[in-house]
Amino acid sequence: MTKKYKNVASMVTDLSEDAAFSEGFSERLQRREFIKTLMVLRAREGMSQQELAQQIGCTQSKVSKLESSGDAEIRFGDLMS
Repeated sequence: MTKKYKNVASMVTDLSEDAAFSEGFSERLQRREFIKTLMVLRAREGMSQQELAQQIGCTQSKVSKLESSGDAEIRFGDLMS
């Protein structure tokens, strides 16, 4: 029987033989919490990056940049139009 995991971080921690890797993986996931929330909200609304960009008055490439960055890399000005 296959073990089920609550989330990807739990799976990596359980399956990885390299403790440093699994710790680093968890840290990288935590650094993207804000970004993940924004992406989930956009997806829930069924909006494309282009549609969101039009709604907030920026370019699609700016939305893409935000979604591919880490939380610590985002400046307040990145969120303002």
